[in-house]
Amino acid sequence: NEPLPRYWGPVYPGPEGKNNDGGMYDGAAKVLAFETNDAFTYVASDATKLYGKKCTEAVRQFVHLLPDTFIVYDRVGVADPSDRKAWLLHVKDEPCVNGKLLVAESGKGRLFCETILPEDATLSTIGGPGKEFWSNGKNWEPDAAFLASAARGTRRTGRGPYFGAWRLEVAPGSPRAQDRFLHVLTAADTSATAPKIEKVVTDGKDGVTVKVPNVIRGEWRGTLTATFLFNRTGEVGGIAKLSFLSAESPVPTDGTRVLGTVAMPRPLATTIQPQQGLAPLK
Repeated sequence: NEPLPRYWGPVYPGPEGKNNDGGMYDGAAKVLAFETNDAFTYVASDATKLYGKKCTEAVRQFVHLLPDTFIVYDRVGVADPSDRKAWLLHVKDEPCVNGKLLVAESGKGRLFCETILPEDATLSTIGGPGKEFWSNGKNWEPDAAFLASAARGTRRTGRGPYFGAWRLEVAPGSPRAQDRFLHVLTAADTSATAPKIEKVVTDGKDGVTVKVPNVIRGEWRGTLTATFLFNRTGEVGGIAKLSFLSAESPVPTDGTRVLGTVAMPRPLATTIQPQQGLAPLK
């Protein structure tokens, strides 16, 4: 009995317009924090109000670790623990899931997505013939005129269509009032192998350490090691620590080969960085 949000278009009286499987129906998300620098971009937002009274918390923290790594941490709470929670990732072609690692390919691109939390997460893929538009226990057939229009667009651009494909659903292993979802996504070409990711859990924080090889910093090429920790409860925030190791750099007297520290352990932003001067005007 929840309406579809106006975001999806005008109110539709048919059965498709009466099935709000996603659960959002009101309000708008609020940006809590934003920062960007030469190593990463971070944003946090609160979407709790979009889900109405059934939701007690829906906060996402998103890190883009340059150049190709993305870390997504979600704090999700519900008033009724029996309400299902699911983390979704949409991909164009059928993905491969091995344990907690998804690998998806399209053209010359490959995407890795590793589920770190929940620890008891179950991963399932949905799509393919008969489930192209599967939602709320039914495959919803698209409008014929819409399909014809999309086909014309594909012929004109040589791309798509990207709807009616596949998705990954990550769900907790048992009903709970509170869950934390933590995922690391890496974009690469089809020759790449899965990155090295280590879960890091401390008192009050969840996070990961990611090692990214062949990163260029100035005139040096090396491995970037990045640790991001997110507050499990309370204030939305966390800690970032990044270091860079280059085998090509001069060898200090202590025998190590370290080309400085990109960012010492420091808190993630809790305010919004001013939006002037981030990119040249065109």
